[in-house]
Amino acid sequence: MALKDGMQGREYDKFLADASGNTAVRVMTTIGSGSESLAYATGAYTDIGATELAVSGLNNVALDGKIGSWFVFNSGATSAITYKMYASYISGASDWTLADTAGEWDQVGSDISVSAGATKHIPWQNTYRNVTLTSVAGSGTTSVTHAQLYAVN
Repeated sequence: MALKDGMQGREYDKFLADASGNTAVRVMTTIGSGSESLAYATGAYTDIGATELAVSGLNNVALDGKIGSWFVFNSGATSAITYKMYASYISGASDWTLADTAGEWDQVGSDISVSAGATKHIPWQNTYRNVTLTSVAGSGTTSVTHAQLYAVN
């Protein structure tokens, strides 16, 4: 494969010669190592009712710019659960509460409804500093949820 001699129009930097003298495409992959590349949290909540509450263990989880997914399981037998994701860019944000008087939290995306006994994968591609997962069930009903957060940079 012939490459142009001049710098203009040349894509020289992405090619290199392998050990046998053939031309190869240069690929560079980087990923963080250790704890800074992964955010993992798990939580559960029982007696979910008509009041929206943060899932225990998944309130104000620090992501510091990672993308990721929620994995939620509605282990209740009778009612659907609505999940909501909130994000905050405030350094040192306080835990999410329904009455966010400081204005630190904003809902991200749509409400996600998961029927009784069902599992749902909820991915996101944006990067956030802190996230919270909340849940709410229909009025007068109670249900149980289990959820996990997995995020990488």
